[in-house]
Amino acid sequence: MISGRTLAQEAGCECKMSPDFFKSIGEAEIGVRGTPHFNGLVVDVAATNSPVLNIRELISGMRGGEIEVRGSAGAYLGEHLCGGSIRILGDAGDFPGAANQGGTIFIGGRAYLPGAEMSKGTITVKGEAKVLPSFQRMEIVQVDGLAFQKYAGDNVDNGKGELLVGVGSS
Repeated sequence: MISGRTLAQEAGCECKMSPDFFKSIGEAEIGVRGTPHFNGLVVDVAATNSPVLNIRELISGMRGGEIEVRGSAGAYLGEHLCGGSIRILGDAGDFPGAANQGGTIFIGGRAYLPGAEMSKGTITVKGEAKVLPSFQRMEIVQVDGLAFQKYAGDNVDNGKGELLVGVGSS
């Protein structure tokens, strides 16, 4: 089994994480896609002992690569994300994409206060989301045949990020 610390380093993370992270989810539920260099991570939350995966420590400060979580993720998902992409098929906890600095996050379910202090990057929430008042409401956009309300922000931090929330869901 690949160690948590090695995987975090390969993912471009500056964080340190506990090797126990992988003991809780098991080798079979994680697959590294691509070349021997980190190109992606797939985590199947349904196979874990927890209904929500808290991977804040693993991906805080991620600079590249792709991560997919097949289920829901805990608070602060993609905090300080500098590059790469994260795809959550379920809900995200509080403050996903906090202080996002250029990465891309897709959340297939709900989110609470996504993109707080985001300076750039894109967060898409397919389900309902509580949006901070420091985001500026823009136009309705179409993405893959679905309508999303576009917001610019966070205006607390230069307002250059993009937040898309499914229409009729927030």
